[in-house]
Amino acid sequence: MIETFKKMNYQAYFQTVNSITASKKQQMAAIYFQYYQGSDLERFYQDLDNKNEVLFLEQQGQMVGFTTIEFYSFQQKMIVYSGDTIVMPEHWQQQSLHSAWIQRMGKLKQDNPTTPIYWFLLVKGYRTYKYLIVFAKSFYPHWDGLQPELKQLADQLAVAKFVELYNVRTGVVECPSEYGYLKEDLTDIASHEQQKKSSQFFLSKNPYYYKGHELVCLCELSADNLQSRAQKLFLDTNIEYRNE
Repeated sequence: MIETFKKMNYQAYFQTVNSITASKKQQMAAIYFQYYQGSDLERFYQDLDNKNEVLFLEQQGQMVGFTTIEFYSFQQKMIVYSGDTIVMPEHWQQQSLHSAWIQRMGKLKQDNPTTPIYWFLLVKGYRTYKYLIVFAKSFYPHWDGLQPELKQLADQLAVAKFVELYNVRTGVVECPSEYGYLKEDLTDIASHEQQKKSSQFFLSKNPYYYKGHELVCLCELSADNLQSRAQKLFLDTNIEYRNE
């Protein structure tokens, strides 16, 4: 009963970046720098200003996490690029943030029914990589297949956005430390996960993730490519905006 009550108190909502107040940006930065190191405020704010929307997670009116989103066109496709994301560890079990994100993607597809939409995700850690596993049927990179078409698009997107930082051979954006990286206590892979094919594959693809290196991942955002639970959310486009 207590856990159910807590879940009911989570609120996930979207806000356009240009409507976020300075004090709220400071709250975002305070949460971010509890768990990331190497970067600084100037870089954090600059990255935020380059995004279009933020999905906030609150519990009982207190910010406990967020993820930033950029939308842009590329080769007649719509690209959804995920930027800074953090949820306080004590709130990792909630599903509100993930559910709202999927619903937002469904709304984007509803508004652009004939345009292919792709999620362009840079992965610093295995916990983030797992989202793709539970979310999508087909994605790149995957331990069971090469998926040359997705790889080609992923390479093109990464080269266009990160230029020389992107290593085409490995599929990793080799970010310098000043771009930010997770603090050490958040980089460990749980012992029960270490023997899974997915975690071993992630480590083989991005062995220096703990330094802030980011594995380039890509999947198409369409109802047909989603696992059943995500598909239901994708088709439910009831999302909330709170622009100030």
